[in-house]
Amino acid sequence: MTQNLTFKWTGTTAEEANTLLGAAQEMISAHLKALVPGDQMDRWKLAKVAPVVLRVELDLSALSAFTPEGTRELIQGLKGELGITED
Repeated sequence: MTQNLTFKWTGTTAEEANTLLGAAQEMISAHLKALVPGDQMDRWKLAKVAPVVLRVELDLSALSAFTPEGTRELIQGLKGELGITED
């Protein structure tokens, strides 16, 4: 019996996007390990032909608007909000 193992995640920050990509890699790896436990070479061969669909939509337009100066100001503002002082 085939299970519906479709996942849809949305990340709205660079950190979330990186975390989601890593999670997707780990899920694929875990499924391959469950199918072929112990034998890394056979798992690698299976990964070469295993059907998986991955759709990625990446919008960097907001990030491209950042400037080094603006980023420094943002970080300083966040530090102030969090009460972080520099030595």
